[in-house]
Amino acid sequence: DDFSKGINTADPHLKIYSMITGQINEHLIDMGQSVEALQKMLTIVNLDRVLVKGYISPEEGNYVRQGDAVCISQKEMADKICNSVITSLNPALDERNKSVVANILVATVNGFPKPGLNVRLSITSKTGVPAITVPLSAVVYEGDNPVVFVKTDERTYEKRIIKGTKLTGDKLVVESGLQENEEVAVTQLFSLKALNRFEKYSAE
Repeated sequence: DDFSKGINTADPHLKIYSMITGQINEHLIDMGQSVEALQKMLTIVNLDRVLVKGYISPEEGNYVRQGDAVCISQKEMADKICNSVITSLNPALDERNKSVVANILVATVNGFPKPGLNVRLSITSKTGVPAITVPLSAVVYEGDNPVVFVKTDERTYEKRIIKGTKLTGDKLVVESGLQENEEVAVTQLFSLKALNRFEKYSAE
């Protein structure tokens, strides 16, 4: 009788306990399939936090440090997370991308970002020393020399050869040739360049 009662009250479902909470990502067995001890039956992922990898050029990598603030967004989407930091930097360049790899452990918000999603990273870092930067759109070249046009008054711009070899994002770090708070032209550069040549020929 006790045996019969045990059969009648037995739970027909096998209870499986996981070491983590999350969502089932893969089912590795079929319904009704027999399994062996320690056989892998499914995978579970916890999406409360995800690891985001950022690929940074070696030139930009000179400025990036562990703990730098990171803003994560997706192109043409409103989703954005700006309370993350760089968790670690891989010590060697990634062989495939020839880039410095930044690892950012991110707490997801409303399911963003998801694994496999391409995102955009904006990193805020400090150079350690004061630095002057100009947009790449403000730079033209004369031979191998980078040139900017510096505003001297409301209607006058002065051509200035600068020295700047370190690129970061869409800006050029200027090592010499510019002073703090000087304004440079970012539009009509070819017109300014042509006008400068005309004035030079006129003087000759």
